[in-house]
Amino acid sequence: MGDRVSMLEHAWYSVLVRKAAPASCGKTGTPENTQLAADAIKLTSRDLAQLGVIDEIIPEPPGGAHRDSRETANTLKDAPLATASILQSLSTPQLLEHRYNRSGYGTVS
Repeated sequence: MGDRVSMLEHAWYSVLVRKAAPASCGKTGTPENTQLAADAIKLTSRDLAQLGVIDEIIPEPPGGAHRDSRETANTLKDAPLATASILQSLSTPQLLEHRYNRSGYGTVS
């Protein structure tokens, strides 16, 4: 559990390997089924942001993070600093309440 979750723009987040995803949906591993399964299990940063799983999408350089590692590193350095300033403005009870609500376990007692 964390206070904020960030994800690179073109990253995927899943407990499944993308090529194994069709089998989890009862499908064969054709390219079409792989894409359908990937879409169904919501792997992308945009999907996860819409679902509320992540809080922030970190933009990548054109062509992806691997195309410009220096720019990506600078962006990644700045993201926690911005998040820290947001979190420092909250009281401990507010932080705990947010964590419990995020986890699905209800409110702080």
